[in-house]
Amino acid sequence: MTLIDEYAFYNCENLEYVTFSEGLQSIGHLAFSECDKLKSIVIPNSVYEIHSDAFRNCDNLSSVKLGSGLQTIGTWAFAYCPNLVNLTFANTNTTLLICQRAFCGCTGLKTLDLPDNVDFDYDDQFMGCTGFTSVRIGNGATHIPASCFYSCTNLETASIGNNVTEIGMSAFENCEKLNCIFIPKSVNEICSDAFNNCTGLKDVYFGGSITDWAAIELGSYNDALASANIHFNCSGLPGDKPTISINVTVNGKTVQWTDAAPFINSDSRTMVPLRAVAEALGLNVSWNDSNKEASFSSNGKTITFPINSKTYRTESGATGTMDTAAVIVSSRTYAPIRYLAEYFGYNVGWNDANKTVIINGSLSAR
Repeated sequence: MTLIDEYAFYNCENLEYVTFSEGLQSIGHLAFSECDKLKSIVIPNSVYEIHSDAFRNCDNLSSVKLGSGLQTIGTWAFAYCPNLVNLTFANTNTTLLICQRAFCGCTGLKTLDLPDNVDFDYDDQFMGCTGFTSVRIGNGATHIPASCFYSCTNLETASIGNNVTEIGMSAFENCEKLNCIFIPKSVNEICSDAFNNCTGLKDVYFGGSITDWAAIELGSYNDALASANIHFNCSGLPGDKPTISINVTVNGKTVQWTDAAPFINSDSRTMVPLRAVAEALGLNVSWNDSNKEASFSSNGKTITFPINSKTYRTESGATGTMDTAAVIVSSRTYAPIRYLAEYFGYNVGWNDANKTVIINGSLSAR
């Protein structure tokens, strides 16, 4: 069998389990819709299309595992499956398009992690998924469709893939608990209402510079972006795990990270939370909130890092240029450590095998 016809098992109210054989290619329109007792499904790798409404209103469907050959999830295919809590995508080279309202109203979903082969077709894919708390969109997506996450009222964090160029109209509208989001440098348009009524938005982590941000075409009714803290030159959300674990040692002693850790930014530079390292170096730390500057001092010497700037300043007023800007991430100041340590007389090295910044020496006198 290669095709399950439309309406084949529509409203089979006592159907609890179904096993699909390899070789099946297509599941038809409304094929299993209204099967209220259906509990879980595994889609074979041979299936390339799930048609519209195929599993719509399956009230007790809790687990869906999608096969590696799937290319299209049709309109309303899994809409209004309120107990769907486990949704697994295959990470393959086959492009998978999620169509309009495919998972609309799946209120049981808590997290969404879309792999790099997934893109969107039409709009409203996850509208009203009120159970979402976190969403990660992979690098296969080229845009965030209109109303894609409209009224996902418990969504707190979102991370957008690095190939998205447009965030559509009302994409995150009424996501009142959204407090932080990563927007890649690739985005050149944020449409009207994309973040309307996102009253909890505090932090936007942006992959580009302040100049790149200013160049984005910004639609109306996105006041939440204007009131949020914009952090520039970020590689992702602060909670994202880095692809490598980066260590820093000072005279052989490893610096311990408590609530922050190094990360690689979009300039491929290792960014280090400066306070933890500065304290290990014996430096005094101060913060000027009016000017958004972090200063580090000892023995009459001071170096100051203005946030979102590639320029630093010393106690004499002289300035220098870094190859990436200092930034604030989760209320912590990050900058390349070399500029701080070398100014105070330390030697800085790098052990590539152990991914460790090695700092040796002692504070130099003025």
